Amino acid sequence: MIYSATVKAGKPNFSQEQRTAMEVELEKLEGKTVYITITHTRPPRSLMQNAYYHGIVVQMIADETGETPKKVHADLKDEFLPEFWVKEEGRELKLAKSTARLNTKEFKEYIDRIVAWASAFHGIVIPDPDTSCYL
Repeated sequence: MIYSATVKAGKPNFSQEQRTAMEVELEKLEGKTVYITITHTRPPRSLMQNAYYHGIVVQMIADETGETPKKVHADLKDEFLPEFWVKEEGRELKLAKSTARLNTKEFKEYIDRIVAWASAFHGIVIPDPDTSCYL
């Protein structure tokens, strides 16, 4: 399970609902070893990143290859997005690859890999985006 909190004075500050849900889950694991991961969240991909990706990156590759933008997008996801697995209710689920699940940093890295690949293997030079939409 994933629980979110805001750090204040060096301690996690969970909502009462989050705290209760977490305590219920921890009670089920009494006596077992658990691993706790702390990560910093980033905002989801921006609308400008998404517009650059679909309007410039995908479209230029589609124009060059003769494929539809929809097909190019699907192929790029298959090639450049890692498998996405989650554990839910004791079982592992494989989720469809989706750029919508990427945060701003992950989406930038995804686009960077595609731009480098397009240039190196297909000679497609994709222009850099306006910096304000690509951070």
